[in-house]
Amino acid sequence: MSISRCRWVTDDPVYINYHDQEWGVPLRGDRRLFELLMLEGAQAGLSWITVLRKRDGYRRAFDDFEPEKMARYGEQEIAQLLANSEIVRNRLKVNAAVTNAKALLAVQKEFGSFDQYVCQEDRAPVAFASGTVLVRAPAANVVALAPRTLEWTIFPPERMDVGLALFSVEKLVQRGEHCHD
Repeated sequence: MSISRCRWVTDDPVYINYHDQEWGVPLRGDRRLFELLMLEGAQAGLSWITVLRKRDGYRRAFDDFEPEKMARYGEQEIAQLLANSEIVRNRLKVNAAVTNAKALLAVQKEFGSFDQYVCQEDRAPVAFASGTVLVRAPAANVVALAPRTLEWTIFPPERMDVGLALFSVEKLVQRGEHCHD
């Protein structure tokens, strides 16, 4: 049986594997959610495949996205990251990752976990004429607005929607295309 893939999947094996093994698969756990959110932030202005190809490098460079370690990064670690060709070397994105690690720790302290924080509200589906169904969680706006209250450096709600869809807090599903339940 052949898999019907989303239109954005190219013949690149990295994309095919990502789509078939990860896209739409529920993802939970603070470190994994944080990793995906930080990768989504790194993607801003770039294609997702660019970041996917650098994902292992990001994991090495950012201490496997351990927020306790990342929150302690100082100028020396930031300079090393900016010299690291395994990641996108953008000062704003690197600084944002450090700031977001601190914000994640604050969320964990206040809410018990990032997972609980993101999933705290009910979700309702919204259908679009294109056939895309967006299960839109108010969590996208909660996290996107959180910079004001929790000092996140993050991206606008439309990028947050994609990030949350990636770990199935929200799910973008195209009719007839492969997606995990």
